[in-house]
Amino acid sequence: MPVLQNRAFHYEGYTDELFSFNYFVLFFFVVSCKSNNIRRLELIAESGDHEAQGNLGFMYQYGYGVKGNIKEAIKWYKLAASDGDPVAEGTVGRLYFEMDDYQNALPWFKKCALHGNSDCQDMVGTMYLYSQGVSQNTEEAKRWLKKSADQGNGSAQCYMGDIYFNEKSYEQAFPYLQKAFEKSCATAAKHLSKMYKDGLFVKENAIQAKKMSEKYADFKAQDDASED
Repeated sequence: MPVLQNRAFHYEGYTDELFSFNYFVLFFFVVSCKSNNIRRLELIAESGDHEAQGNLGFMYQYGYGVKGNIKEAIKWYKLAASDGDPVAEGTVGRLYFEMDDYQNALPWFKKCALHGNSDCQDMVGTMYLYSQGVSQNTEEAKRWLKKSADQGNGSAQCYMGDIYFNEKSYEQAFPYLQKAFEKSCATAAKHLSKMYKDGLFVKENAIQAKKMSEKYADFKAQDDASED
């Protein structure tokens, strides 16, 4: 099983971000409308306005209109999350995760995951899988990853397919691997090639095995290029 690198949502041949590009574009415009008077925004945030708190967290995180400061960003995101906002909760988790502070990251990801956020569910699952901030627990990892995968999260589908494949539960692995393959997961292509080559749950098919092997090489090259 490929080792999860210290960045969010990485799997061999598949990367994802915690929040969609559209959400950040929306955040950007919200911030840009208010950044002419940072002190005024701080006063609004200090009064308990969660939107302003989230905007300040964003600004400190990316150094937009202020000097970047991750600790300050976390402080404001935590305040924004105090009403149970899963986006703010997940962002706090991600910032801790990127600092390799897994023990603080996990409870924030769990809060977000309990709202049904598939990316946070994926992160909780992988942290149980790789013993990051918690003792390794494959069954607990599968429970969270399944929640995420069943919502269509490609990273979680990769993990579920890989776990079942390594457990030799090929019938259970196959549908997850198929779905992950459609999202350019290199691991899925590699496992599907082996399944078609050796007739594991599926009928032996040398042509399909070769196709999957070639796709594995393509997906892996794309993944390697994205990391450069």
